[in-house]
Amino acid sequence: MTENFFSIYSLIYIPLLLSVFVQSLDKQKKVMVFWIIVLTLFRGLRWDLGTDWGWYERSFNEIDVTNFWCYLTMETEEGTKILESGWGFMLMVCKYMFGTYTAFLLFSNLLRLSILYLVFVKMTRQPVFGFVAMIEAENFFPVRQDLANVIYALGFCYLLLGNKMRYFVMNGLAVLIHSSSAVLLPLYGALKNLKFSLWHYLLIWMLALAFSEIFVPIILPVVINVISMVSSQLAFVVLRYFESSDSSMNGGAVNDSPLPAFIINCFFLCLFYFTLIRKNQGNEQYNRFIYPLMNAYVFSITVNLLFLRTIPPLSRLSSYFGFAFALLVSFYFQNLKDQKIKLLSILAFICYYLYRYWKHFYFYPELHFPYQSVFDYI
Repeated sequence: MTENFFSIYSLIYIPLLLSVFVQSLDKQKKVMVFWIIVLTLFRGLRWDLGTDWGWYERSFNEIDVTNFWCYLTMETEEGTKILESGWGFMLMVCKYMFGTYTAFLLFSNLLRLSILYLVFVKMTRQPVFGFVAMIEAENFFPVRQDLANVIYALGFCYLLLGNKMRYFVMNGLAVLIHSSSAVLLPLYGALKNLKFSLWHYLLIWMLALAFSEIFVPIILPVVINVISMVSSQLAFVVLRYFESSDSSMNGGAVNDSPLPAFIINCFFLCLFYFTLIRKNQGNEQYNRFIYPLMNAYVFSITVNLLFLRTIPPLSRLSSYFGFAFALLVSFYFQNLKDQKIKLLSILAFICYYLYRYWKHFYFYPELHFPYQSVFDYI
């Protein structure tokens, strides 16, 4: 069986989007369980395919009880990279229990999707809408940061529910899966307690967009000149880094205009602000959920605006707060009483998802590779 990558999305994502027409909470839970099973099998039962195959499979084969906590994954002139001990522990356990990398893929995908299920069921009465939004926005074949993302998301939900200790525990577990999670720990106070007006949120985004637009043509040359006064070698390393970052994303986000995404995000920000915050100003218990989620959403887009076209590796931090947009979507649909508006909103969101799908394939044609399933070898 040989299929192209397009068929995976047509078979999985589009039917998943149609499931948002299910209104009953019990039926929504069943729909989510069904898609957890489907996505787990689709992602796990494959052969030599996906962003997590290559060195991930090699690490699975090489890790054992003696080195899972200090496994060396990379050694270059810039330094070394030790695989996070939590991920190494998962690899080791699955290796000794099941013996195959496919079993690890099944386990890790099931774990991630099950945590997502908990996040949305705990927080909203319309969980399938957020579940769809989260699935649509993630990597098709998740890597270890994607698992760290959902662990942190569950911790953030515990924070909103008043359990600060569980937030720290989940943040610590996320660090064991991907070390970049450590930078999130100091943010909890700001995300939970700050309240801004809509104009403040928009101003933050406009300033971030302006900075990203002038960074490479104006700010970066000045920085390079200043660094060269101290060390010409260091200036060369910095310049080479930015050149490699730009070339590595050629045809993608670096060369893609940020304005369409900026306008769409401004629309969603206004939509959430007026339908979730303005309409519920007197409901303090409700707003203690919405404001932190708005802050997390604004923070994620701000990180993207600042770094996606300037320092791309740092923009990956925005993925930790992808759950915020998804939960806001769930709360939005939860608050809709008019069925006609709800139906129109569902159709609008489906159009938005299809737009993102089209944009992904238009700007990342290198991902159109032949699809092979493990079933080819049975």
